[in-house]
Amino acid sequence: VAGVCGGDGAGNAGCRIVPIKIAPRHSSSATSYAVAGAMAYATAVGARAMNLSFAGDAPSRVERLALHWAVTHGCVVVAASGNHGYSTRRARMYPASFAADGLCIQVGASDASDRRAVWSGYGPDMDLVAPGVGIWTTYMTYPSAAGVAYPGCVAMSGTSFAAPFVTGAVGLLAAARPELTDVDFRHVLRESAHDIGDAGVDSTTGWGRLDAAAALEAVAPGVGVWHDEAAA
Repeated sequence: VAGVCGGDGAGNAGCRIVPIKIAPRHSSSATSYAVAGAMAYATAVGARAMNLSFAGDAPSRVERLALHWAVTHGCVVVAASGNHGYSTRRARMYPASFAADGLCIQVGASDASDRRAVWSGYGPDMDLVAPGVGIWTTYMTYPSAAGVAYPGCVAMSGTSFAAPFVTGAVGLLAAARPELTDVDFRHVLRESAHDIGDAGVDSTTGWGRLDAAAALEAVAPGVGVWHDEAAA
C-alpha cells in the first residue's frame, strides 16, 4: 500500500521500512524483552521513527529503558493508545502511557467525522489522534491468532492503524528537516494538529487530529530551527 511517507512512484522510493516481529509464530502476545529488543534493533539500524501498534496494561522497566535509548539516539517513538474505550486515568496502557515522561508520542483514533472513535483510549497523556476507522491495509498471508484470514487488502479499525499515520508524518518531517530532535517532532505535530472535540487541548483528543500538511508547513525551508541551552 502507499503510506504517508511513500515515494513518488518513480525514482524516489520514499522511506525504508524495517519490519520487526515481536510475537512468536501466530501468537498475539509478546514479552517485554522481545519488545525492548525490537526497539533497540530499530534504533541500532538508524530508524528515525518507530511505530508501536500494540498495548499492554502493565509498565515494564526494560521497555522504558529501550524507549529512553531510542529517543536519546535519534529515533522518535509513536505508540497506539489502545482500543479499551475508556480513560487512561482508569487503566493506563503501555508503552503509550510513557508519553507522560516524554518517551513516546501517544496516538488515539479518529473517525471520518473528525470525532474520537468511541473505542479509542484517551487520557491526560494523549498527544493527538489520527484516522483509525475503516483504514484499508494489507493483511497477513497466513491466518491470525484467531484463525481469521483475508485475501489481499481489508478495511480495519483501531489505534493500531492511527499510530502509523503519525509515524509516517514523523518520517516526512525528518526527511524535510534532518536536524529536528525528538522534542521538536512532538511540538510540531501537537501544535499543527487540527483542533477537534472540546476547544483547545483536551484529554480525549489531545491537541487534535493529525494535519501532516500543516506540520510540514511549520518546518518549511524558510523556518529557522535553533537548539541551545538556557539557564535554569
